[in-house]
Amino acid sequence: MKGLVLAGVAVVSIGIWTPIGAAKASPRPHTGIAQQPVTSADGEAPKVRAAPSTSQKNLSIHSTAAALGGGCLPSDSTVRWEGNVAFTDSDQQLISVGGEVIDPFGNRVAFVPTVGVFGPIVVIGDSLVHQAALQTATQLWEAGWGPVCVDTSGGRGIVQAGFAPSATAGVDAIARIKQSGRQWARRNVKFVIALGTNDALGYAPTHSEALVAIEAGLAAIGAVDQRPTFVEVATGFSDQSHRERQTAWNSALVDVGVEIIPFTTAIKMEPRWLVADHVHLSARGVSGLASMIAFATAPVRPLRVATAPRHSNAAANGVVN
Repeated sequence: MKGLVLAGVAVVSIGIWTPIGAAKASPRPHTGIAQQPVTSADGEAPKVRAAPSTSQKNLSIHSTAAALGGGCLPSDSTVRWEGNVAFTDSDQQLISVGGEVIDPFGNRVAFVPTVGVFGPIVVIGDSLVHQAALQTATQLWEAGWGPVCVDTSGGRGIVQAGFAPSATAGVDAIARIKQSGRQWARRNVKFVIALGTNDALGYAPTHSEALVAIEAGLAAIGAVDQRPTFVEVATGFSDQSHRERQTAWNSALVDVGVEIIPFTTAIKMEPRWLVADHVHLSARGVSGLASMIAFATAPVRPLRVATAPRHSNAAANGVVN
């Protein structure tokens, strides 16, 4: 069944933002940004929480996500750490496609607790973002966002769950995150919807069905201050049927008026970002998608580039040369 190797869909938001009806400019190159305390939407100065120390990480490996308090990780899940990112996995089923290892069915949620200058951000994704979840969370944190939540599930659509036992739909993931802590229910949360592949190629293949699915996602997010951002659907299929479905979904995004990350253009320029199944990402594609999400969502471009190693104390504190 082709649906088993597809990616996923997303959700975005009806809010105070004004629909622009056009795709966003090409993504900015990755740079670092120094973190500094800012005033939150409710007028309170956020408390910047340092990334966990090595000893904290080691103690947390076998603890549950509930111990993190205020995070977006499923409360009954076991937490692991990679760099500054806490994450949980479930329903893993690793397979090899053309020498690249992918997990088209699993669920992964990644969380960075540190407060950033741009505020909280949520990324809702499918199996493509599952592959890139840790890099995406790290790069969003480095770009100045925080706290960061990246919630992924293989086979996910906006209103359709995937195939694994604990799979969730995009709207359900949004609802769970918003209920997991007050910081995720505020209007200043930025939403990125990196879904659509499973919808376009299966759940909602026509333009009208795409509009219904996207509007359902917007309703789940509710009123927000920042325009939501969608990642375009892009595959390596060349036949007319796949092209028409992909075009129908992406044109619906334009009609709704959300910000759009031009993933289609990226895949045309970098076809090796995809593996042999024409859907999932190679190691190069994982890095590329993470960078596109991080820099297409940055409100401003930093004036200077952080040159310290990615996970060093200097980088964590925004030290620049």
